[in-house]
Amino acid sequence: MPEAKEEEYYTIVNELPGYVNIVNWTIDNHFSSFNTEICKRFINDHFNRNEKYINPCVGIVKYSHYLLNKENDNHNESLQCKGLNYWLKNQIKDIQDNECDTSEFYEKLKLHVQANSYGINRCVKEIKDINDVLFQNLQKIYNLHDNLNEYMTKYMVDDESCCENARTCVNIYDSIITQCKTQPKSSMCNALKKFKDEYNAQMQSDIKCIKVKKKLLYPETKETTVEIQREGGAHALSYRQSEQEEDLSHTAPPGLIPTTFNIIIISVVSLVVSMILFILYKFTTFRSILKNPICKTKYILKQRNKEYNELFLQEHESKNTKFGERLYSIAYHTS
Repeated sequence: MPEAKEEEYYTIVNELPGYVNIVNWTIDNHFSSFNTEICKRFINDHFNRNEKYINPCVGIVKYSHYLLNKENDNHNESLQCKGLNYWLKNQIKDIQDNECDTSEFYEKLKLHVQANSYGINRCVKEIKDINDVLFQNLQKIYNLHDNLNEYMTKYMVDDESCCENARTCVNIYDSIITQCKTQPKSSMCNALKKFKDEYNAQMQSDIKCIKVKKKLLYPETKETTVEIQREGGAHALSYRQSEQEEDLSHTAPPGLIPTTFNIIIISVVSLVVSMILFILYKFTTFRSILKNPICKTKYILKQRNKEYNELFLQEHESKNTKFGERLYSIAYHTS
């Protein structure tokens, strides 16, 4: 019997609640003219009159008929049939003494009823056996998305019980996410990561469920991805600086860090230069070479100062003479 691939189902597990709801809706509301006696005869012939198989039979027939009469939606038919396959597995897995898996049940039903009339053949490619371990994991993630959908629906109509659905999401997620510490890249963990992103996005704007965790974490990244990147940059910078200091330390005497070594070098050089200049000034012709330009500069400044003083005195005497002439002229005209 064909077996379902886990990658296919983990990829669409977030959509399964919607398709399962449609299957349940068709049982109660679609194809009301369907004669359930067909399923009863099928159960009598193949399952020893066990009436627990009746609902799976009715569900397959009505949902297949629903897909047959659904217009312009063939592109989603593979997903819709996977939804039927998941629903069927959930229906028959707990039936006592059940020895029939989904694909076998489907094949028997297809041969018993008028398959073409009810459209049962439409899902023949997607009805595959889902092993118990895969189904258990799918069921947990299914419940996560189902509760998140319930939370969003209730939140929009101000139903405070939405917080219970959010809390259930947190509890289920925390109980299974630990498996991803050892296999973070598995299909199941990728599905959990996808749910984590959806939950965090929804709860970001929540103002009702104060006591419910708003942010789910994932083992691979936790909530410190940005901080880790920043710390990595800081460590890289620190590492480069330490390498530079280490290179410099190879040229410094033992026991001295590069900064202290540089200060000592500068001080020694300054002292040596000062001593050389002092010796040149005191004991060589450098003193006279340096002294002559200075004396010459002093002489030029002295001469300029003398000329300035003489010019000032001349201007002062000229002003006094003109002032005396004006006084004499005024006295003359008055007399």
